[in-house]
Amino acid sequence: MEVNLGLNFCGVNFPNPFVVSKVPPVGDVEIIAAQLEAGWGGVILRNASLNTAAGKQTITALRGKAPLYRGVDYEEKRIIDLGWIEPQAPISVEEAESSIRTLKERFPDSVVIAGMVGTSREEWLKVSRRLSQAGADMIECDFSISNGNSADVKTVIAHDLKLMEKASRYVREGARSTPVILKVPGTLPEREMIVETLKEAGANALNLFYEPKGVPGINLTNFIPFPNVGGKSTLSIMGGAAIKPYVLGILAEWGIANKRLGLSVLGGAYNWRDCVELILMGASILQFHGAVLQRGVRFVDELKSGVSDYLSEKMISSVEKLVGKSLPYFVTEENLPRSSLVAAAIDEEICTHCGICYQICEGLGYHAINFSDQRKPMIDKKKCVGDGLCVAACPVFNCMSLRRVSR
Repeated sequence: MEVNLGLNFCGVNFPNPFVVSKVPPVGDVEIIAAQLEAGWGGVILRNASLNTAAGKQTITALRGKAPLYRGVDYEEKRIIDLGWIEPQAPISVEEAESSIRTLKERFPDSVVIAGMVGTSREEWLKVSRRLSQAGADMIECDFSISNGNSADVKTVIAHDLKLMEKASRYVREGARSTPVILKVPGTLPEREMIVETLKEAGANALNLFYEPKGVPGINLTNFIPFPNVGGKSTLSIMGGAAIKPYVLGILAEWGIANKRLGLSVLGGAYNWRDCVELILMGASILQFHGAVLQRGVRFVDELKSGVSDYLSEKMISSVEKLVGKSLPYFVTEENLPRSSLVAAAIDEEICTHCGICYQICEGLGYHAINFSDQRKPMIDKKKCVGDGLCVAACPVFNCMSLRRVSR
């Protein structure tokens, strides 16, 4: 069947839900144009500010200050995860305006989202107004930065609800009819209050992100943690497929609290399956950064074909019909049903008889898995407590599962 990957997000029509966020770091407009030519649903430009000197960043000027990336190794393999140290260098409003006009002239039907930051009424008003007048389809205001008005205390804007409300009203006023997305950490508490407050202040959507800081690894020869910068290291922002479970959790909690704002999410998606899961948990727009840097601009072809095939297989005509479909199944721990019983089950056709499930079950003291003389695992449903650890540890995809049993 024919499926439609397009969707309407806050009044803006996207050809698909896959958006490139602030790539490349230097904001080269030709590289951004290549992303739209490749078929991405939209692009988000680097944050603009009134600091005119900020827009003069070049590759030469960034040398020694540019993002420093490091992959994460596990068992001598490079896994799909990334740590990076990234300077927070906004571009000038003039550079943003020029990029918007160039991109919209060349790609009038593509979605160009202008990023911005601000720390004062003047900046929130002026920057949003100028980005809107330049022709941006949407404006994303980043609330994850500090409010630099006070010399004594620098408060992250997203940590002060009154400040967020005030800034939202100024951005809304400046943006006029242009839809506004507010970028906030997904770990913020009091989600329902935040949603109601920001909606009343004029926001159209939230962009949720989760960027924990960590150490990608340590060189066991010279003892220096990665990344090695002149013999020193520091905490890196962590991203990649490894954070998907946390991003899904954030979406679930915000999805339950949110009834009035559109949701976009940054991070956690590295293949089409990840995209489907994030959409099912309530995200309409999926933003990509590190994955594009690692896998290239044509990565979008894999995403589009994978999600299209999935929709066809499920006989679902539109990606919009997937949004939030899993949220009704998500409840708090105390509300989980306890009446049904489950036990582990094994697909004998694909089982490799490795014995891992047996070792785990014995180690826990359940003794619910026995081996025959041919090392064929047999599950005693009367002894199985259904904790699922054997299913999680099984190295063969979909070989083990938990199924309902009657006792």
